[in-house]
Amino acid sequence: MRRNLQRAAMLAGMLAAGGVMAQAVKNFTLDNKIGVTLARVYISPTLDNDWGQDVLGRDVLRHGEYAPIVFSPLNQLCVYDIKVEDISSNELVWSGIDLCEVSVVTLLYDPVSGEGFADTR
Repeated sequence: MRRNLQRAAMLAGMLAAGGVMAQAVKNFTLDNKIGVTLARVYISPTLDNDWGQDVLGRDVLRHGEYAPIVFSPLNQLCVYDIKVEDISSNELVWSGIDLCEVSVVTLLYDPVSGEGFADTR
């Protein structure tokens, strides 16, 4: 028993010291360049089917505006999907965004293909 506790403590120390554990806070700036006003923004781990609550934090986000997105998930995951809804309840989803590596997510839309894409930095 004591040996298992020592191993667990040593492993936790190595992970924390080596920076392997991701930060729980995944704050970033969301830049709306999709051509419509956004009414809601949802963020979910890529492998999760539950979108949870709207994280926009304000009434709407117009085209060309940006907003800080502040959320602290209860997990150590980094890769998330972002779903937005415009004021007419149309939805777009961007998948596989590594929020541990970015501070700005610019959402873009190609009206010819009907596809959304993101620029991250």
